[in-house]
Amino acid sequence: MPFRYSDATTHLAADAPVIRLGATGAVTAVRWNDRSMYPPPLPDDGDQAAVVAVYRALRAFAAVLADDRHRTSLRLAPGDCLIIDNTRFLHGRTAFTSGPDAPVRHLRGCYADLDGLRGTLARLRRA
Repeated sequence: MPFRYSDATTHLAADAPVIRLGATGAVTAVRWNDRSMYPPPLPDDGDQAAVVAVYRALRAFAAVLADDRHRTSLRLAPGDCLIIDNTRFLHGRTAFTSGPDAPVRHLRGCYADLDGLRGTLARLRRA
């Protein structure tokens, strides 16, 4: 699947399977970002049935991800740091509020992955 994200200072691009298997058949990486996932490429022969099958598989995988049985959650305390390998662990966060009637909360994200490194190199090559 193609994954793309660009803005004024960032260019991230990857063409990779959503689920990658290693030589033994074990899952070695998972890519899932519905905000940066592009449509699957149409096969050279124009077989739209193949694209329909991709969307069917993506919808089935999304249903598995949305199932609460496959979730765990934790609440970070002030000063906590959580480090995640983006290709090995699917992660997200629930909404939170802060303000006069709620505790003040601030979450700072920092992402380091191979796509980011490749994007930085691509941007530097263009400059």
